[in-house]
Formats: sequence, structure tokens, C-alpha cells
Amino acid sequence: MIKKISIALASFVFLSACNTSTIKSDTVQVYKYDGSVSCNQSSGVSVDTMKLELQKRKIPIVALSCGNDGLVRAAVCGIDTGQINIFEISADAYPEAKEIGYELVSLLEDYSTRACN
Repeated sequence: MIKKISIALASFVFLSACNTSTIKSDTVQVYKYDGSVSCNQSSGVSVDTMKLELQKRKIPIVALSCGNDGLVRAAVCGIDTGQINIFEISADAYPEAKEIGYELVSLLEDYSTRACN
């Protein structure tokens, strides 16, 4: 009897561990270009300014980072740098974030992240 209970319990624990991949995340990562251009170090909108933009809309921010969209660009002054500000927000807030120009970072194929300066 104890052996059957032990086997049943072990099976339950094993199957429960396998089921974690079906849990839906309640957050998404969104990004917005910072508007910086090459050869102009003072250009672009800071991650802190964008953070305030989201907070004014009462969009909860879980985490933030900076990054690059991963696209190749010519080495010419005055073109966009591809720098992005990335925010992890509540999935429920994504439609409102989209209204003000944020997109899902998962739509970018080769993006990279880095700590913000």
C-alpha cells in the first residue's frame, strides 16, 4: 500500500514539473527606439524619460534595460543608431503601451540587450 502511494506521489511530482511550460506569462517585453543618431552623442531619449512616459499612463514596469535592434547600418553620420529602450510590463497593459509607440521586443530577430548607462 505504501509502495503504491509512493509511486503515485512520485508520478504526480514528475508530471507537475513537466507541466510548467504551459503556464502563461503575465508580463511582456516591449521596446521603443530612443531616436539617437550616429555622430551625435547627445541625441536620443533616455530610458528614464521613457519610464516616466509609461508611469504617467499607469503602466506597471517590472524591469528595464537598453539594447540594439540588431540591424546592420551604414557607417555614416546622421542615421538612426538602432538603440532601443526595453521594458518588461504587465501583459494587460500592452495595448495601451502600443498606443504610444511601443512594440513587442520578440518581433525583433537579432536584438541584443545591455545595461543602461
